[in-house]
Amino acid sequence: MTTGNDFLVYDSSRTESIGTRVITYKEPGALSFYEPPIAPPRRNFLPKGRLLKDQDRERQVRQILLHHDGHDSANETFRTLIHRGLSTHLIIDWEGVVWQPLALYDMAYHAAQVNEIAIGIDLNNPIHPDRQRGSRGHRPPPSAAMINGRRHVAVGYTDAQYRALVQVINGLQRIFRGIKAEAPIGPDGGVLDRKLAAPTAFSGVLGHWHVSATKWDPGPGFDWERVLIALRGNSFNFPVTLPGTENLARMPKQRALNLSEPYFDHIEQGDGGYFPLGAGQAWHTGVHLRVDEGTPVTAPANGHVVVARNARPDVKLGSPNVVVIRHEPKVAGTTIKFFSVLSHLRYVPFTGDETKVPAWMRKLAAKGGEYNWTGPDQPPALPGFEPLKREDVALADIPVEAGEVIGYVGTFNPALDDGPGSPEPKPLLDFALVSQSPVLPDQLGLLFVDEDEDEDILCNARTVWRHVVDDPEALRGLTEGGYPVPPSVIQEFYQSKALRREFRYMAVKHATEWSARTDFTGLFGGGVEFEWYLERQVRDFLGRYQKFFWWDEEVTAHTGLPADRRVWAYHPIMLLVRMAKLEARKAFDPGDAGPVEGVADLDRARREDAALEAEQGEAGGHGGEIQVKGFDVDEARQQTRDAVDDAWLNSWDPGEWQPE
Repeated sequence: MTTGNDFLVYDSSRTESIGTRVITYKEPGALSFYEPPIAPPRRNFLPKGRLLKDQDRERQVRQILLHHDGHDSANETFRTLIHRGLSTHLIIDWEGVVWQPLALYDMAYHAAQVNEIAIGIDLNNPIHPDRQRGSRGHRPPPSAAMINGRRHVAVGYTDAQYRALVQVINGLQRIFRGIKAEAPIGPDGGVLDRKLAAPTAFSGVLGHWHVSATKWDPGPGFDWERVLIALRGNSFNFPVTLPGTENLARMPKQRALNLSEPYFDHIEQGDGGYFPLGAGQAWHTGVHLRVDEGTPVTAPANGHVVVARNARPDVKLGSPNVVVIRHEPKVAGTTIKFFSVLSHLRYVPFTGDETKVPAWMRKLAAKGGEYNWTGPDQPPALPGFEPLKREDVALADIPVEAGEVIGYVGTFNPALDDGPGSPEPKPLLDFALVSQSPVLPDQLGLLFVDEDEDEDILCNARTVWRHVVDDPEALRGLTEGGYPVPPSVIQEFYQSKALRREFRYMAVKHATEWSARTDFTGLFGGGVEFEWYLERQVRDFLGRYQKFFWWDEEVTAHTGLPADRRVWAYHPIMLLVRMAKLEARKAFDPGDAGPVEGVADLDRARREDAALEAEQGEAGGHGGEIQVKGFDVDEARQQTRDAVDDAWLNSWDPGEWQPE
């Protein structure tokens, strides 16, 4: 069984770690053009030693060429390439696993015009949705676009493929310094939709259609914006995808605010978990996203896990678990620092199916560490894996990438009264984004509110309350923290008033609900005179929710979060959308070279490219249009036990099929 490593192989003496799973030709039973399972019609590749001197290969390569393969697995792709006398350096399957059947040192036959200067990457994609046999993971619906003057339709790619592709490209850039983080940007400000006028002159990432007018891979479903943002800046995504929606990672960023409306509605139409004002008059730092228990939760941006807890759930209250991630991206030319807080995560056992244990947990376990707490009380946050294993708060510093699974949705019961007859815990994720200092105050277009200077959890900010109530006396009482408002009034505000939209654009500074040192007195009556009654209520509350608090002095020292536990909090959906839109400006910047031009006469270019590819045969390039002379591809496929019937590739006219 092939397990894989995390590196690409340049040659027998050099590898390059890329931080994702790679199965190279060196592993027993792996895909290898050096030891093909069936005899190809002729050699599939050109060894580097017959091409250039050893020291020249790294300087020679300056392009990455992307192909789609019309298949549902790397094995099918590999066998078809053998039958056609072709090759590729890398195949990325639906699960994001990178297969390397050929050393980067050698030249693959994958694109006649640029074989010598390009690394070939095949992305699993069956093209037509009816051919998605056995592939898993969410894929966007079919897309249609004009490519090289003809209309084409195809399904898109998985999140795992995009993450792996970006890691592969970053690794290739470290080996081949001539590869730039660029794609061909046309005069219209988007990726050029036709063959380049001078394909060999470009340095960067191209589709096969950019070097041959007969090709259209990687197809209309390939998200160039997503890849270019990841290569040039920062990727952002929502930690879960709501049913019937697309995640921010897949949205066109210029339209992301409108396309995120279902996420805002989902939060505001719920029975609680609003931002920034909870139904009980208290500040609520994050939002509630209600999805099925066990749904994977992903990191919203690149960062480091700095605080975590992994404990068994409370029968009445739900999951006390949390992962806190520190993010320090450079956005709009400014390095910023903020934290994502993902609460009510499901308990993950460390025994059993290891694939269910998030990678950051496995990395923390590998680091080990001592556990020195011997006191009778609940221990403070401590560094290392042992506190996490003992179900206490652990301090860490483990890198994670945007989109990486960091846990799974658990349950929570937001009711303060957990006595008989109280509601059962419900599946939900509490998601918050906070910072010590305002994040990009001049670029995000947010209203920054810092009127509430108390350590009390009750909201006393006039700017917030004036949207909810109209009565001047009530407004005065609320800003003084002693005026009771029924939860139904706040709930009705979120569910029925258009003014709730203004809350999305607020950034508010207040005390958080994550520390036992926060003053929770206001939740039990505010200004009543019976102090003994309040003390008992608060004491009982703190006792019940003790395992849900994670912020103590050790966390403050470890993370750099403010000692008074007053943070700037943002609507996490809005902050991610606004930052993603800023990053999108980088994606289609053509740089100093400016926009590139395509060929003027596509018909002529198609004829010339078809003739060239037919003449070169084995080196002609990937694609159902090209046949290897003297070799019956259809007959050979019937002899391959894992091959599939690809007849439709040669007969299907994509212009006749409309995407659903």
